[in-house]
Amino acid sequence: MNWWRKTKREQDLAREIRADLELEAEEQIDAGVPCEEAKYAARRAFGNPMTIQERTREMWGWSWWSRMRQDVRYGFRMLRQSPGFTLVAVLSLALGIGANTAIFSVVDGVLLRALPFSEPERLVTIQETQSGLNLNSLEALPVSALHFQVWGKQCLSFERIALVSWVSLNLTGAGEPQRLGAARVSAALFPLLGVQPQLGRGFLEDEDQPGHDHVVILSHALWSSRFQSDPQIIRRKIMLDGLPFQVAGVMPAGFRPPLAEADLWKPFAIRDDELQVIGDFDYECLARLKKGITREQALAEMKVVQNQIARTIPEPMKLGAVLTPLQERITARSRHGLVLLLAAVGAVLLIVCLNVANLLLARATVRRREMAIRAAIGASSGRLCRQMLTESLMVSGLGGAAGLFLAKAMLAVILAHAPAGIPRLDEVSMNGPVLLFASLITVLTGVLFGVLPAWRLSRADPQDALKSDAVTITAGRTGGHLRRWLVSAEVGISTICLAIGGLLMHSFVRLIHVDRGFAVERVLTVNLMMPESRYPEIQARTVFVRRLLDGLQSLPGVISTSVSNWQLLGGEGSNN
Repeated sequence: MNWWRKTKREQDLAREIRADLELEAEEQIDAGVPCEEAKYAARRAFGNPMTIQERTREMWGWSWWSRMRQDVRYGFRMLRQSPGFTLVAVLSLALGIGANTAIFSVVDGVLLRALPFSEPERLVTIQETQSGLNLNSLEALPVSALHFQVWGKQCLSFERIALVSWVSLNLTGAGEPQRLGAARVSAALFPLLGVQPQLGRGFLEDEDQPGHDHVVILSHALWSSRFQSDPQIIRRKIMLDGLPFQVAGVMPAGFRPPLAEADLWKPFAIRDDELQVIGDFDYECLARLKKGITREQALAEMKVVQNQIARTIPEPMKLGAVLTPLQERITARSRHGLVLLLAAVGAVLLIVCLNVANLLLARATVRRREMAIRAAIGASSGRLCRQMLTESLMVSGLGGAAGLFLAKAMLAVILAHAPAGIPRLDEVSMNGPVLLFASLITVLTGVLFGVLPAWRLSRADPQDALKSDAVTITAGRTGGHLRRWLVSAEVGISTICLAIGGLLMHSFVRLIHVDRGFAVERVLTVNLMMPESRYPEIQARTVFVRRLLDGLQSLPGVISTSVSNWQLLGGEGSNN
């Protein structure tokens, strides 16, 4: 119905214009002008019928749609007439947009997307600073178990607070023995994160006490691989380090513990030897702020409590606290590298835009005569500029569509070869925000490389452009200056990117060849754990280690063997 009304209105407008022209011609004839000349005089007096039609459509309010369809149809014809230019421009843009989309997918999944926990903005990690006792550093350190207990009683800014540490446990029983990465966690950890087990239950407060902590919660991966997703695993007992532990629950498949992965979790059950006045700062601490409490308010309260704790220590010591949003803590090591990588591919896209703009300026030299003819028959400079921008956006749209397919392939390669230290890689995907980003840079790219050639063509003098000799002279002077400026900008940005890349490569090479202080060639290390349940005495451990060294020494090709606490070789534990 709307289409029929628009068609009828167009027909009425055409009849009215013809009637006005005929009336004007009759008036010219009545004034004594010959019949043939009266028609031309009427057209000169009346004006360009096409311009009048366009102005009338603008008054109707829907002419923009008609003009846009005309511009798109005309743009497709022009692109088909220049297949070489279209192919080069689209492939260049696909590379730039695809690389930016792939890297932004990683940035979105790792840095920007909220953590998959309940109200993650209220989750923080707590670290301590200390000076005194031959220490004079404000570096953030893990926390003391004794201080954690004090915070739980005196700090009112936290809704829940939990302690975490990591250990290794040997799983024995049915099947081959398996070494597992386990986490000792406070009973409040899972409620703090707002996560419930898929099967069974979480830890009880009573189970977070020494002697009552022989319960575990399994990860979904361990439950699936080792226990074949057996739903009857709940309340069964498994052997860890030679001791029976009851399975209380199984976590959901999508659960990713913060700070470090784990195969299973057991209650922390702080021992008496971990509650020393001057104890080890070995544990991670997570907390959930109460609603309405800011991080600054909680930190101010923590400083007061830390000062009170410091006064109870016999030796002079100054204690402080650091509260960091959990998401920032998880991504701290990867943030700068990912932002730098996104900036690098952004610079590549900028170079591509300058390249395509240069191609458009070269192509504009050929089209100046075409635009001059359109301007001579009534097309405004705005209409010409809009036509060129439409073609630019069409090219960028095609490049963006091809870039999405390229980004998907790039992302698969990135995820397959990414360093293991980058967190949350399993959450990276081309989702809605990534597609929105790709659409945005596609539009911005089309405007960026199309606005200068469009402005240049719309400002051209039709009379000069229609003169065959002036085409090359005018284009050679002004167009040449613009192209030289674009080439200079492209070379400058490329030089900066090359210099930064060279510096990063130099730093990487130096890092690889840094002197570690000891020989590493033909040296193998083995991380060994001896459960206290089987080797409770130092003498039993010593006997086992000596027998192990003698057996290794007798192997062919072994020159010498030794044993050490692996903390001396850069490890983080002291029980191996």
